[in-house]
Amino acid sequence: VAEVRLVILPANVTHTKGKADSTAKDFAREYVENTGSAQRINRNMIAFLAADAARSSELDNGVREYLAWKHLSDNAKQFDFTTSQIEQVAGRVSTHDQTVKDRLAQTYTWLLTPTAPPGGKYTLDTYKADTNENDFAERAATKMRSESILSLSQSPRNIRLQLDGPLRSIWSERGYISLGELWGYYAQHPYMPRLRDRSVLEDGILGVF
Repeated sequence: VAEVRLVILPANVTHTKGKADSTAKDFAREYVENTGSAQRINRNMIAFLAADAARSSELDNGVREYLAWKHLSDNAKQFDFTTSQIEQVAGRVSTHDQTVKDRLAQTYTWLLTPTAPPGGKYTLDTYKADTNENDFAERAATKMRSESILSLSQSPRNIRLQLDGPLRSIWSERGYISLGELWGYYAQHPYMPRLRDRSVLEDGILGVF
C-alpha cells in the first residue's frame, strides 16, 4: 500500500541554510527519480530528513567519543579496571550516549520535499524542521502538517478542485475517472496535494454521500 515515506539521509549527506544546492539535494533528486535501475513512480509519496552541514561534524565527534568509552566499558576486565574506574567509565558512556541523542536532534533539522507546478519539472523545497520531537518521523510529520504539505484529510471540495483544475483534461472527454487512477495521480505527481495514504482520498470521496 502506497503511503508517504520518510527517508533519513546519511549524516555526511548534508544541507546548508541558504544554499541552492547541497549533497542532500543531490541524493534526494536521485532517489526521487529512480528506484534501482527503474524510474520511480510514486514521486509524491516521499520526504527527506537531512543533517545540517554545520552540525554534522559535532555529531560525528560525539559518536566517536561515545564509541571510545563504550569500548572501554565492554572490555573493562581486559583492561583490569578497578571498581571505581568501571563506575567512572559507565558514567562517561551514559553521558556521551545522551550527548549523541541531543546532537542527533540538533543535527537532523532539514526537511526536503518534491514539489512541482502542473506539467512542470519538480523541484525540492526545504524547510527547517527543528520542532521539539526527538522522534524523526514525528518531527517531519509535524512540520509537513504545519506547512500544509502533508494532508491527513481531504475534503470533497478540495478533491473537486483537483478534478476541475490540473486533472480536468484527463477525465473530461470520457466523463469519469476511476478511484485507482485518481489515487495514482495523487501518489505520482508532486503538483498534487500530498496525502498520507489512499484511505485519505477514499474518506474524502465518501464524504460526498
